[in-house]
Order: sequence, then structure tokens, then C-alpha cells
Amino acid sequence: MTKRKAVKQEHRLSQRIFLLSLLVKRNIKNKYYRSVIGILWSVLNPLLNTLVMWFVFSNILGSGDVAGMPYILYILSGNIVFGLMSEATSTSVGSIVNRKGLLLSTPVPMEIFPLSSVFSSLASFAFSFVSMIILMIVFQILGTYSFCWELILVITIIPAEVIFSIGIAFFLSTCFVFFRDIQHIYSVIMTLWRYITPVFYSLSRMGDNAFAKIMKFNPMYQYLTAFRDLMVGTLPSVNTYIACYGFALILLVIGWLFMHALKNHISSQL
Repeated sequence: MTKRKAVKQEHRLSQRIFLLSLLVKRNIKNKYYRSVIGILWSVLNPLLNTLVMWFVFSNILGSGDVAGMPYILYILSGNIVFGLMSEATSTSVGSIVNRKGLLLSTPVPMEIFPLSSVFSSLASFAFSFVSMIILMIVFQILGTYSFCWELILVITIIPAEVIFSIGIAFFLSTCFVFFRDIQHIYSVIMTLWRYITPVFYSLSRMGDNAFAKIMKFNPMYQYLTAFRDLMVGTLPSVNTYIACYGFALILLVIGWLFMHALKNHISSQL
């Protein structure tokens, strides 16, 4: 009986993984629906945004090296790391409501819908990461940047940001079922969050002021710092890893508990 139950659970898990993969593929396909160059936009978009930000801010903040790398590379790294969380959480807001037909007609866990949004954004991040590698190689050829093998260790940082994003996605997608204005409110929050995160400016240039101290409690500052450390060949400290995974696990638990606390009320609101 126990063996039969284990086989049944394994079959159910494989079905959910298959459904999750289908949803991720559909999300990616819908994102580039009727786009002429399609998924190539995931490579071009961060590069174009970086060029705009570099053009605007280089005269204000200086166009020299920042944190041991060319300023344009500094901005690009900030764009793709912050963009992963931004896209993952923003696209997850309506993930449950938009799939209400599937949720009400089939016995699938509602967590799978925000999860599909996050993993779709992870795929976009992978393509954006390619654009950064290309730019790093260009600077390597020009002699203004040294490619560091430590960059491969981003595989130890990105999972923390993904877990962090999943926690927020659980919370937002649940809130949206009951409070549709959360989508607009979160858009404003994301704009503020981007500007108080050192995406295009260096916190070290601000000195040891109160803002710099408060920034340490910004989870995205921790993920950006760890990512950029690896880009210049510096291994993140143990405290940085603790902060990255600490924020991630706390948000994951909060988001999951919030979703399950309202689980029985969601169906009646759809």
C-alpha cells in the first residue's frame, strides 16, 4: 500500500512538472507573440536600456570604471539582475486570475501559476546574461576588463534571487485575487525600488552615510553586490550569502503562508 502511494505521488509530481514546463513555454511564446525578431529581444532589450542609461548618467556619475569594471558593464549587470526580480514578480501578479479557468476545472495547485511566471523570467534572464557575456568579451578584447572565472559562481547567487522572487510572486498573485489595484500599486513600488537600488550608481561614492547603511537591508542590494563581486573576481563573503538566502527564505515562507491562509477563499473570488 505504501509503495502504491509512493508511485501515485511520483506520478502526480511528474504531471505537475510537465504542466509547469508547458506554462513556462506558453508564457515565453506569448511574450514574443507576433514579434519580428522574437526571443532575440531578451538579448537586445537589456543592451539597449543600458545604452540609454549610460548616455544619460555617464556625464553625471562619470564614465570611468565603477567597482572595478567599465561603467556600461556596471549598468548592464544591474539591469539584468534587478530585471530578473522585476519581471518575475510583475508578471506573476495576475497569474492566478488569468488562469482561473484551468484552476477551477482541474485539480492543480495554485502555486504552479506564479511559479511559471518566475521560471519564464529566469529564461529571459539567461538570454540577457548572454548579452552581458558578449559585452564582457568585447571589453576583454579592448583590454579594459579581465574576464574572471569566478563568474561561474553566479549559479550560487541566482537561485537565492529566484526563491526571493517566488515568495513575492505568491504574495502578489494572492493579493490580486482580492484587490486588483495591487497591480498598479506594485508598479509604483517597483519604480521606487529600482531607484533606491544601486543599479546605475555606486553606493561606495556616497560615503558612509545613513542611506548607505540602510541600503544593506535592501535585498536587491545584496544580490547585485554578490553578482558584481563575482564579475571582478571577488568571492562574496559568508555574510553576503547569509543575507541573500536569508531574505529569500523569509519571503518564501511569508508568501507561501499567505497564499495558503487564503487558499479556501480564492476560488470563491475568481
